[in-house]
Amino acid sequence: MNDTLAARGSTVETLLQEQDYIGRVDNAFNKATIKINFWRQRMKESWIAEGDFPTKLLYTRVRVRKKKNEILTLKDQDGNWAEDQHLVKELVVDSLKEVFNYDRPISHGELDIVLRELDLPQITSIQSANLVRPFLDSEIKTAMFAMENSKSPSPDGFTTAFYKLHWNIVGDSVCAAVKSFFTIGFLLKEWNYSLLVMIPKRDITEEVGHLRPISLCNTIYKCASKCMVARMKSILLDIISQSHQAFISGRFMTHNILFSHELIEKINQRRRGQGYLASVKIDMSKAYDRVHWDFLLHIHRSFGFPSQWIQLIHQFISTISYKVLINGDTSDQFRPNCGIRQGDALSPFLFLFCMDIFSRMLQIGTDIRQFQGIKLTRGCPEISHIFFADDALLFFRAMTDSCSSVTNIVNSFCGISGQQLNLQKSHFKVSPNTPMEEQRTFKDLLGMEMFIVDKVAAKVTSWNTINLSQSQKLILINSVLIPMASHVLSCLEVPISVASKVDGIFTRFFGLKNANLIGNGRKVVACRDRWVYGQIPEYKSEVHLCNVRKWKASHFILPLHAGWNHQRINESFVFHDACRIVGMELPVEDKKDFLYWRYHVSGNFTVKTSYTMLDSEDVSQLHNDSNSELYTLLWSMDILPKWKLLFWKIFHKGLATKVNLNRRGIELPVSCDYCASEAEGHQHIFSTIWALWIARNNRVFRGDTTNITTVLVIIKEGADKQGFLKKNKDHHLSFLHPPEIISTYPPGFCRIIISNTGAEGAIDMILVDGSWHNHTRNAGMGWYLEGQQENVHRILGGAASGTTFSALHLESLACLYGLRWAVHASFHKVTILIDSQSLVEMVIKEELIDVHLLWTVPEIKMVGKTFQWCSIQKVDRCRVQRAHDIAKGASTTL
Repeated sequence: MNDTLAARGSTVETLLQEQDYIGRVDNAFNKATIKINFWRQRMKESWIAEGDFPTKLLYTRVRVRKKKNEILTLKDQDGNWAEDQHLVKELVVDSLKEVFNYDRPISHGELDIVLRELDLPQITSIQSANLVRPFLDSEIKTAMFAMENSKSPSPDGFTTAFYKLHWNIVGDSVCAAVKSFFTIGFLLKEWNYSLLVMIPKRDITEEVGHLRPISLCNTIYKCASKCMVARMKSILLDIISQSHQAFISGRFMTHNILFSHELIEKINQRRRGQGYLASVKIDMSKAYDRVHWDFLLHIHRSFGFPSQWIQLIHQFISTISYKVLINGDTSDQFRPNCGIRQGDALSPFLFLFCMDIFSRMLQIGTDIRQFQGIKLTRGCPEISHIFFADDALLFFRAMTDSCSSVTNIVNSFCGISGQQLNLQKSHFKVSPNTPMEEQRTFKDLLGMEMFIVDKVAAKVTSWNTINLSQSQKLILINSVLIPMASHVLSCLEVPISVASKVDGIFTRFFGLKNANLIGNGRKVVACRDRWVYGQIPEYKSEVHLCNVRKWKASHFILPLHAGWNHQRINESFVFHDACRIVGMELPVEDKKDFLYWRYHVSGNFTVKTSYTMLDSEDVSQLHNDSNSELYTLLWSMDILPKWKLLFWKIFHKGLATKVNLNRRGIELPVSCDYCASEAEGHQHIFSTIWALWIARNNRVFRGDTTNITTVLVIIKEGADKQGFLKKNKDHHLSFLHPPEIISTYPPGFCRIIISNTGAEGAIDMILVDGSWHNHTRNAGMGWYLEGQQENVHRILGGAASGTTFSALHLESLACLYGLRWAVHASFHKVTILIDSQSLVEMVIKEELIDVHLLWTVPEIKMVGKTFQWCSIQKVDRCRVQRAHDIAKGASTTL
């Protein structure tokens, strides 16, 4: 339409022609507006029906990659910018032709020598016969139906979805055509015609090198290619060397990730001595596009592949023809004389054979001691190289001869394979003990110069412009963001700062917060931050949130760190949360508040808890919450995600009802618009059902008149959506929480000596214990001097009462109060006898300290060091029975 109007506009000469042209433009605009409104309405209907599910519609809505694929301008080799679309297309096509037309023939003599030295393994006669046996119709159908419906459109316009839908009509013809190719060994050139789509590698594309060519292959060709891949996969494990983990069944890329990080750590730890260690990250420029066909076919012969199989591969790679697709416009057709296609299912496996030759060349180099790999420990084998698809990591002892040998091997491989080293993306690293002069020498010999947060943040940023509901955000977190992070978290212990940033991105995107530990309380906003055991405390209904939104946690702490202000806490918070707050420990000194990882008892980030958090289906295991079973049931139900979120908000009183809005400082009448008789709160609204809630919203926000028929229609729509969810049960997502980490320390005798100055004298034994009520959290602490003498009858012991968050918290306070009492009673040598092994273990090892006891346990040590002798010993329960009786009496007085 635009081209037609533009052509007609160029012919306008008179006033009448101008008026006629304007009328045509207005008419075209009106028609386009009608079409846009029509499709917008269709889109809205689909969005309402499927937008809250992990469907293609949702992912298409949030996808922004296509917006960046348009190439508007590029810089040529001279640094001049090409802005005209014809010049841009010409620049891209010329660059591709230069890469695909390899004008430097390989040395077959040198290649033969290298392959003879490598002594490649041979496939067996059984494997060879299996490769060339006739293909069955079932294999071809399986290959076709394994492909995505329209993931990469075919140049001929027939997508995989077409063949699947009409397989009963076209299936026999497809099978006959594919089997004909496998039998005759010659491929129709029309099948091997591909469109090259240029995909930007960077956010800002300036040069042709910043574009990656991806092939859109013919569907019939892709089906035949997948059939060959299915046959080839079964033999890769036997003939590809161990340094390769990608694309091979039974091997895992994460193993190489772990090895590489261990080796890099080994290099970083070498700070002294004369033995220098080095690593080189090698990147091949346009690795797939530069593979020489003769090299590829020659190595397949050397592995013992049958000639019929090699002929099929030769047809696949040598009958290619390309057209470049740029901004919707195609170039003239051209043919390459090297390279394999990105976008072809067979290409990664063919390239695997190429890089396997490089791996074996490096292994020969270490075997004949041209250079030495690195050992992680004294008894383990040397590791000289690790491969990641088309990238390689080399590890060796840094010496002049070693660097020269590595360079020669790399150059030799590039010479026989057609590969070219990308120096800009290759990096060289040496151990810290290497002198700078030696580093320069190694760098000259090698020719080289010395990500999860950004990736996740970029993805979330791209979604910020889209209006997404929380249920849709929940789906995206589970299906997109978490897999991006778990790939690294599954095998590496990332720094706490990185994990905190990733967790912060997740929580901010969804609307959650991390947990805070209270020190002086000056940085924690009481109504916003999660400072009560990882939760935000609930204010009483009569407290206006507009008055308390600036209150800090310090508002509820007495001056001079004298403890909690019980009066303010009881006036502000509901009883349950008030009890939890007064049971929290406070430091006796001025300590700063800080964030902690609330999914581990120590408050420190661990890979295990983060991975469990991302993958666990149990919502309650990390939260000591009275409603945990209810939440577990809720998140495991097969109902709509938005219904789960609605119920979750109801439990937390988080809906924007009039009562809630009024509490948050929004001036409006709180009476219900539906009945006008009661205040519109959670209890009033949800004494009815979901459909009435929707009907209420339609009445309030849209002015709709509601009757029983409307409610029944809404109920039917909800039932239909629930049925859609049942059909797509495999895509159901649950909010994830990890299980609690349980201590694995063995039971038995346990003791720690806190202070020992060597002074002589008797040691006084002080029994300490506590009594705790789980539901009320009321606690009593008791201590008693064992074996009392006549002259100390006035100091039998003591007791205290209060509120604690756990039995362990109670035991720690009893121990602390017992030590303080001993100081006040002027004892010099004491042993605390207690029946809590967990407390003794925490005093022994700081890394075991529960984050909620972070102030109490150090204070126990601090008070204990004031004695000439002080120890804490775990004993049987019966040994501290007298102290327990005292504590029980104290707890009942609350």
